Amino acid sequence: MDNVSDTKRPFTPEFLRLLRNNINKDYLKSYKGFLRMAQLVTLVTAFSALAHYKIIVSSTNLMYYIFMTATTIICLANLVLFCVSFFSLDKKKLPITSKKFIIIYSAFSGHLLLVLSSLLAVEAAQVKSNTTVQSITQKCIKCSKINIAAVFGFLSWILFTVELIQNLMQCRCGKTKVSHVDVQEFETAEHI
Repeated sequence: MDNVSDTKRPFTPEFLRLLRNNINKDYLKSYKGFLRMAQLVTLVTAFSALAHYKIIVSSTNLMYYIFMTATTIICLANLVLFCVSFFSLDKKKLPITSKKFIIIYSAFSGHLLLVLSSLLAVEAAQVKSNTTVQSITQKCIKCSKINIAAVFGFLSWILFTVELIQNLMQCRCGKTKVSHVDVQEFETAEHI
């Protein structure tokens, strides 16, 4: 076996110590940290419900693949944002932590999830009305999986919308006008 030096290993003890020292515990307790974790949970739940639906139903359509791809990409982007905030990495060097990027990301992800969840709900209605299913039990199992994916897709949309509104409010509050007031001295009775 080759002896690999510490500098060539991806996770050296110094690197792990640096990460451990830079953990932002306040982020986990904050509203933003909770919101980001809730987004991750709802996205993973929607993804896993639809993946289980794929196991039950052998034939899928384009909507399935679009929803799975979109939730995977959004979930990975969310995970990167969470890790950057959780490990308190140098945020000045990372453009993904800027307010403008977060606002654009939240708006885009939220709207995409709304559209895809709506289309998934339409698909669920079609599965429910499909008469080719042999038994009612099989039909209920199929409908429940796709309904779970649609519901958690809508929950993700709500969480992204809350994050968008929160960031817009913070940007608006941060850009308040500073009024300049000139104060004139007035003469008192002593100066007259």
